[in-house]
Amino acid sequence: MKSRRILTIDCAAGRQHDFALCTNTLSELAATTYLMADSGYQGLAGLHYAEAVQIPYKASKNNPLSDAEKDFNRQLARKRIRIEHLFARLKVFKILAHRYRNRRQRFELRFALIAALYNLQLNDF
Repeated sequence: MKSRRILTIDCAAGRQHDFALCTNTLSELAATTYLMADSGYQGLAGLHYAEAVQIPYKASKNNPLSDAEKDFNRQLARKRIRIEHLFARLKVFKILAHRYRNRRQRFELRFALIAALYNLQLNDF
């Protein structure tokens, strides 16, 4: 978590939701791998080791969040902001922000090159 480096990337053929891509790769992760996700990954704790997953609580119309749940969400957001900043820095490369219209076979290669450029830039500072 402290290295801020991109360790691995994963791409899917065609349109696939991030949660579906995540569930496909969960079998490769160790049971104690620490996962931190946003609220779009509800149900991830049931698929992976529950103590190693941190997902924000969601409020509904009939069940508002308690103060403890709001505090947990706030603490988690403070940790996740680094990840969101990383996504923003990667989207400077328009290949990740817009529809990819080139050859599909080269997308993963180009994404890996962008990740390598990001990691290289981290070493310069």
